[in-house]
Amino acid sequence: MKTKKHIIQVQQHDKNIPIEFFRIENTLEWFDYRQHYQYDFYQIYWFTETLNHHHEIDFISYPIESNQIWIIYPGQVHFIDPSSIVGYCLAIDKNYFNRVLFKEAKQHSFIGNGHLKFGVIAPMDQLFEHLHILIEMEFNQLRRPIVLEKYLQLY
Repeated sequence: MKTKKHIIQVQQHDKNIPIEFFRIENTLEWFDYRQHYQYDFYQIYWFTETLNHHHEIDFISYPIESNQIWIIYPGQVHFIDPSSIVGYCLAIDKNYFNRVLFKEAKQHSFIGNGHLKFGVIAPMDQLFEHLHILIEMEFNQLRRPIVLEKYLQLY
């Protein structure tokens, strides 16, 4: 018999800023990572360093590797234990994502509820690293939505 898992509903923290930025290794104390979470926003994870880890999307386990980007859609149930994982997470308001990134997403078939993952190859990893540093600096200081939007479009 399958046990029913407890799912915690999470809304985006700051509705005034449609893009939030986090380093995965800095979020260990924020959540109970024994639980499954369902978010009302898009999440883009870039796992820069990991070894033999996995995460669950809609209760299906997927291995994660270093230099992978995963997109989690609003409404999907997600579980991850971030201990020993280094990387970044972008939380993006779903209406903002659809308004700003929909054309780009449509061109690359980013539509639907399936999981998306991409490998990051050198020298793109250095470009992404610099872009994440810029996003982090903007998010932690001025939080200008238009600047964050432009960085996200480069992503």
